[in-house]
Amino acid sequence: MTTLQSQFEEGLKEYLKTPGANSTSYLRGWNNSSFKKGKVKIPIKENKKRAKMSAKLVMAIRKDAETMKQSEVCKKHGIKPGTCSGIVNRKTWRNI
Repeated sequence: MTTLQSQFEEGLKEYLKTPGANSTSYLRGWNNSSFKKGKVKIPIKENKKRAKMSAKLVMAIRKDAETMKQSEVCKKHGIKPGTCSGIVNRKTWRNI
């Protein structure tokens, strides 16, 4: 018996094999409540061509923001305040 998560990941792998496919268009076919309730999690995959940050750095920024001021986190990681705010408030890098 396969779980909903494994069905999602297998379907995503198959979909991404087609030319011109991207994960965003595949996600539109899934029920948003599955993601909100935590039934399905999007696999973390970085766009290596365009990404200027890594998933590890984003997780480190969020962890530091729990105990430090955002201005201190910005200085520590060498990023601008707007970028830091977007990451901490999950306006950017939502999938991590």
